[in-house]
Amino acid sequence: MKKMFALAAVLCLALAGCEYDDAEVKDRLDDLEGRVDALEKTVNSLNINVGNLQSLIDGKLFITAVTENPEGGGYTLSLVTSDGEASQIVIKDGEAGAAPAIGVKLDSDGKYYWTLDGEFITEGGKKMPVTGDDGVTPVFKIEDDTWYVSYDKEATWKECGPATGAAGDSFFSDVSTSEDGRWVYLTLADGETVLTLEMYKEFGIAFESLPELIMAGATAEIPFVLTGADEKSVVEAIAKGDWEAEAVMDGTEGGKIVVTAPAESSTGRVIVLLSDGESKTIMKTLTFVSGVMNVTTQSQEAAAVGGTVSFELETDLDYEVVIPDDAKEWLSRVETRALRQETLTFSAKANETMEERQAKIELISSGVVVETLLVYQKANLDPTAFVVKVNVTESSMKNTLILPLTGTVDATVDWGDGKTETVTAVNPQHVYEQEGEYYVTVTGSVTALGNRLTKTSQSAIVRVIQWGQLGLESLEEAFYNNKGLTQVALPDAGAFAKVTTVENMFYNCTLLTAVPVGLIDQCTELTSAASLFSGCSSLTSIPEGFFDNCPKIASLASAFKGCKKVTEIPAGLFDNLTEVTDVSGLFTNCTALVSVPDGLLDKLTKVTTVSSFFNGCSSLRTVPNDFFKSQTEVTASGMIFKGCSSLESVPSGLLDPFTKTTTIGSLFSGCKSLGNLPEGLFDKVGSNVDPSAKAVDASYLFENCVKMTDFPSLSKLPNVSNVASLWRGCTAMTTVPADYFPSSCTNSISVGNMFNGCTSLKSLPAGLLKNMTDITTALSMFTNCSSLETLPEGFFDAMVGCTNIKEMFKGCTSLESLPAGLFDKMTSITATASAFYGCTGFTGESPYLTAEVEGAPMKVHLYDRPDYPDLFVKVPTKESDYKDTFKNCTKMADYAMIPTAWGGVSDGTKAKPTIALSYALPENMEYHGINFTVKGTEFKSGKYIVGTTELVQSVLDEFDGDMEKATNKYGIGFTATQLETLMSDAGLMLEFHDLEPQTEYMLLVRGQNVHGLTFETLTATTAVRPQGSADYERYIGTWTVTTTSSEVTGQPQTYTIRIEPYRNDKSYKVYDWGATILGTGRPATEETDEMEAFPFYLTYMADGSVEINSFNEVGIYGWASYVYIAYRFLNENSERSIWRTETSLVKGSYDTAKNEITITCDKFTDKAGLTHQITGLDYVLYTSQTGYYEAAEMIRPGYLIGEGDNRRVDYGVGPYKLTKAPAAAAVPAKRPAKKFESLRPASETKQAAAVPLGVGRLSMMSVH
Repeated sequence: MKKMFALAAVLCLALAGCEYDDAEVKDRLDDLEGRVDALEKTVNSLNINVGNLQSLIDGKLFITAVTENPEGGGYTLSLVTSDGEASQIVIKDGEAGAAPAIGVKLDSDGKYYWTLDGEFITEGGKKMPVTGDDGVTPVFKIEDDTWYVSYDKEATWKECGPATGAAGDSFFSDVSTSEDGRWVYLTLADGETVLTLEMYKEFGIAFESLPELIMAGATAEIPFVLTGADEKSVVEAIAKGDWEAEAVMDGTEGGKIVVTAPAESSTGRVIVLLSDGESKTIMKTLTFVSGVMNVTTQSQEAAAVGGTVSFELETDLDYEVVIPDDAKEWLSRVETRALRQETLTFSAKANETMEERQAKIELISSGVVVETLLVYQKANLDPTAFVVKVNVTESSMKNTLILPLTGTVDATVDWGDGKTETVTAVNPQHVYEQEGEYYVTVTGSVTALGNRLTKTSQSAIVRVIQWGQLGLESLEEAFYNNKGLTQVALPDAGAFAKVTTVENMFYNCTLLTAVPVGLIDQCTELTSAASLFSGCSSLTSIPEGFFDNCPKIASLASAFKGCKKVTEIPAGLFDNLTEVTDVSGLFTNCTALVSVPDGLLDKLTKVTTVSSFFNGCSSLRTVPNDFFKSQTEVTASGMIFKGCSSLESVPSGLLDPFTKTTTIGSLFSGCKSLGNLPEGLFDKVGSNVDPSAKAVDASYLFENCVKMTDFPSLSKLPNVSNVASLWRGCTAMTTVPADYFPSSCTNSISVGNMFNGCTSLKSLPAGLLKNMTDITTALSMFTNCSSLETLPEGFFDAMVGCTNIKEMFKGCTSLESLPAGLFDKMTSITATASAFYGCTGFTGESPYLTAEVEGAPMKVHLYDRPDYPDLFVKVPTKESDYKDTFKNCTKMADYAMIPTAWGGVSDGTKAKPTIALSYALPENMEYHGINFTVKGTEFKSGKYIVGTTELVQSVLDEFDGDMEKATNKYGIGFTATQLETLMSDAGLMLEFHDLEPQTEYMLLVRGQNVHGLTFETLTATTAVRPQGSADYERYIGTWTVTTTSSEVTGQPQTYTIRIEPYRNDKSYKVYDWGATILGTGRPATEETDEMEAFPFYLTYMADGSVEINSFNEVGIYGWASYVYIAYRFLNENSERSIWRTETSLVKGSYDTAKNEITITCDKFTDKAGLTHQITGLDYVLYTSQTGYYEAAEMIRPGYLIGEGDNRRVDYGVGPYKLTKAPAAAAVPAKRPAKKFESLRPASETKQAAAVPLGVGRLSMMSVH
């Protein structure tokens, strides 16, 4: 403030001394005063925020809320002290701070210390703590545009930076909250330090809803919510008088007050106390009223033709009567009389609709519904009419309705759209003008309803409003597969009096939720209720006594199958059904059924089949003791508990009555929660069955019983007919006793999948299958028994007739070995596919029969059996029968001997290949030919490499002598024919006729089969080239070529070539010819690869002259460019072109006197009959994509004339003069090692490409 006072004094002096326009000075004064005010606010804000931060860290100041600022951005922090004093911190977005960046940091000692601009503030070398006894509160001020700070209660001040810019505290840079609102994150001005503070919540209790009325003697629960509470907080409830109250806490965030009213009407008060466990307590008072209202009946039916209905009630409450708005049109209150005993009377109009209607009337006192009354009224219909509601659609039904009227039909149908007709045919149809809902009425005579209609018509009826009096005799399939039916009415007296069957009546009615009590009470002659409600997946309950009036029913098979929402069965439901013989599938797939009542089947003494009784009841946990005690005539009891995945136990003796049964297959299949069963559970099963006439089927008996480790013995069964998949998927079983099966198992034909998936099975006793003499298949018997290690000797000896062992041990990863003679007695095996697939731990030899063959003992394995059919009754014959039998059994001792078709790797060989190599120099070709001969045995495949010894050795060096890798990369494979010849007595001859004289060559041969690799090498040297005739020898040497002129500059050219001998007295090789480097080659550079030279051939003629032919290629450049020497000529348009032909048109002659060669060019006639003079010859390139072309990179320096599109190659023009020149350097190796390619025999020399002869035009390519 000193600065402001000084400024004011100066201004006063100036104003006293003169007169002038002071507007500008006033503006400046106002600006300075505003700036000083802003700086004062900054100082105050900073000092307040310093204090706030210190209090937040010290736990004396709390954040109660974080809100977004509606204008200007940023946030406002609402704060409160421990004494309840409130304050705020405003954090603005986007303001450049003008104050020092004061902050705090947590140090390694767990304390906060003050920082300035991100660095700890020190005084005397010590950091300044924020809180505690030695805590310091910095104080700030601004003087002379400078910030000052004091750490000793303003005794001394330190400068800490200029005070410039707009107002801003520069203290907090950001604020955010956690998703649950519990935590606040404050980021300080340094942008790095983040303080995490818990959001403060005021200590209190709030009630969500408070009922004013509680009925006398009743109990109400009032929820409450706590704020600011913790584990020490306590809630108490204290009631006055006869009222009762209890507080029930639910953690620290809320709970409920449970209030009970006295039996007599009164007003009550409940005091609720909330304590923090220390000094703070909050009290709330709750007030309630109790009263009495008793109604004699809560529902009344109004006559369909209209009239009054009355309700008698007793009450001490004042109340109002509330009729629903949608019922006021037809229902009204008439009167109320008496004081304590009251009668409520309502008047109902006649129901002229086609539907029953109802109204729920509420009696309300003090805003509380104290009673609800129901008035319902049936439609005013012709009592003889069958009335249904239908839904007709355009998309699926084409607006066509088919009624399920069957049997004898003589009726009148009102279709509900104003049209009526008399019908006598079954399933009458009607087409509506538009889709929608209609009420259809049928009067007259119809003896049956049957809904076996087209699928699009089956679901048309959605409600049966009235059954009428049609004279129905059969309701079999009345609503079969009707997925639209939601409700049926209770039939009037006599409607079902003649009905004898209701089989499949509601089959698959998936929207039907309930049926009326007494629906079939009139059907006293019913003989079958099979599948009555099968597939009614929305049906929630079965009416008590539903079958009480139907004592003649013989079948309940699948009556409630698929009723997935039925949770309980009424006790005594079947007590009157003493004639029932079939209850199979009765509750199949009733997935919500948890238990059944005791004695449910006690009266059903004639039942012969209970198969699938609880099949798929996945919620069923147990059954009552002696549940089947009356079912002594049962002969079929399979799958009773199949899929009961929650079944935990069954009582001892449950199956004792089943002495006549022959089927227990899948009895407990899929009972994944079932523990070990009682011992002796099967001891009486089938005990009255004649074992010679009938055997018990036990297949799939314990399938997927994953918790069972021990299994009740089957040894007392009279006979067993099937044990397939008996323990399939029993992942906890480890073994079974040797005497598990009965002595008679003569009818068992399959042990397929018996232990499939028994992942804990480790071993089995030797005599387990000793009585299984009729087994024909063991398919997948031990598949995926991943813990099985072996089987005992003789385990399969009884199974002499078994033909199928496919996948028997598939996936048995721990199986290490099996007895050699395991399959000896199984002489009829015809199918073994995948039997040992994936037995990756099998290290022993596969089982085999030791037999005498041609007087000597021999091991005959499974895979050998087809080769020795005389030793067996039957053997596998088709590849599909034994495919992959030993797949992936790579550790098996005889794996290398197992044929590939059987899953092994044997290729028919018995040992590693042997190789013998020899060579000869062919007659008259000794200096350029070698004939190698390869002989071998046990070859399944092989490769070879031929080249100069130097190059072949360089290839081996490339792979550090590894012949396998070298032949993998560079070897030429022997063909099947060559392999056959190679292993013959004569052996395979590889002839090479295009070799260099006096050069050593190497042949490397590789033989391969399943037993391993064999390598052999041989070197041979070509002879020295013999001297040719004198006339032939005179052309050999280095020559200087001089052209007559050139195509572009017209000037003669000179260059040097080499003519080297190729075939004595027959041909030469010419190097370095012409305008390109193709005849010279190119060493490797950083930009280009090395390129070999492509010499062309000069033919020596009998008269001592030479010729040059343009027909044959001279090599391949790159991957696909063929190299040719071609004749050049000038066509009729003076365009330079080339000519290729089989005829030699360039010839040379030797001048002995001058010791020089002259090469001349002939003429030719093209296809058009024009004659052309050949001007010279040079190299060209050709690909099938581009045709003939010349590559700029192939042109010698100085021979490419011009720029851009005007570039031309200055080819030489003949005749050519060749004069002797000094000898040139030796020709480099033809093919460098890094581009090595094995030589091929003469019989495999690649044929020339199909390149067009005749005229060709060249295109210039810069890069190819």
